[in-house]
Amino acid sequence: MKIYRDFDALFEAADAGDADAQYELALGHMTGYCKGQVLTPSGAAAFGWMLKAAEQEHAAAMENIGRAYLSGFMGPNAGERFLTVNREEGLSWLQKAAVAGAAGACRELGLYYRYDAPHKAAEYFYKAAYYFGDTLALRYYGQSLYHGDGVAADKDAGRKVICSALSMDADLTAAEAQELEQEYGITVTIPADDAARQECRQRADDYYLTALKRRAEAGDPAGQYELALRYYLGRGTAPDMTAARAWLERAAEGGHDAAIRQMAAQAAQTRH
Repeated sequence: MKIYRDFDALFEAADAGDADAQYELALGHMTGYCKGQVLTPSGAAAFGWMLKAAEQEHAAAMENIGRAYLSGFMGPNAGERFLTVNREEGLSWLQKAAVAGAAGACRELGLYYRYDAPHKAAEYFYKAAYYFGDTLALRYYGQSLYHGDGVAADKDAGRKVICSALSMDADLTAAEAQELEQEYGITVTIPADDAARQECRQRADDYYLTALKRRAEAGDPAGQYELALRYYLGRGTAPDMTAARAWLERAAEGGHDAAIRQMAAQAAQTRH
């Protein structure tokens, strides 16, 4: 994602059709703050920019549009319902987002299908956890195993999966831990200090990076593009410009729009 220096630059890029800028501007309208600019929070304005990004297959934007259609609003203000709930449209956007690599969309689909079609819920939780490295989905999948929701019930396996997920949760609260202990008969350890919380975050990041590499190696252009960015920035792995370039090329060859634009920008810089 390109980093814009200020609000005017961001707005200009969004207005010119840049999906990343449109997404960032939509988030600004949701929260009321963007690039030092105070905005009047507006779910409707956020939806407008988010939809523009989603129509360009921006994964996170498609996920947010899907949620909006399922709930009728966008942003923190649940009272601002400006959309007619459309479950078919919402599920369609979430499915597109999941295909594009949005782990949250996959998890959201699992939550939706949990009551409608449990076997689908378990499938989406598993995919989100395994393919996208989503630790919350891993917990939900463990719960599905424990209760037999859509999969053969296996309480011991479910407990192990839940405990694995909780070991990566740096924000676990005492109340939540107590509730989980009572329901599943497990011992839950809450991170005692900043060092312990950092260890949890590192385990979660390692889990995510392993899944990201798996996706990239399997030929997922979105995964390849994100892995390229991580190698460029040294996020979760040592910086490696050779690996970054290689994954960026593979993502571009797979048709990833942002990777294609990045390759074109690099080629233009080389010519100058």
